[in-house]
Amino acid sequence: MENPLSTDRLVIRDWTPADAEAAFAIYGAEDVTHWLTPAMDRVGDIGAMRAVLHAWQEAQPNLPPPRGRWAVERKEDGAVIGGLGIRLLPPFEEDLELSWQLAPGAWGKGYASE
Repeated sequence: MENPLSTDRLVIRDWTPADAEAAFAIYGAEDVTHWLTPAMDRVGDIGAMRAVLHAWQEAQPNLPPPRGRWAVERKEDGAVIGGLGIRLLPPFEEDLELSWQLAPGAWGKGYASE
């Protein structure tokens, strides 16, 4: 994403390898992953999370806009608190799904609606 999107409190930006620990707090949490569609198993450790982030980074340039995956960063402290995805829904022709995943510690603060 050339120019990150932002709201009053959040920045939507590309994932980086340095985000692995914060991403693991999201995608390593059973409370988060059991809601994901398509189903995604809970990421087991930081090494696996790095591999997932690497795969997402590799795939991103090949996805036609607006599809992709991005980190959700809190402006006040630069903490990555979630992820955002846009993907094609079956039958994979035109309908898009917007998804967001927030770390459990970020729930209940209005970030999803923002």
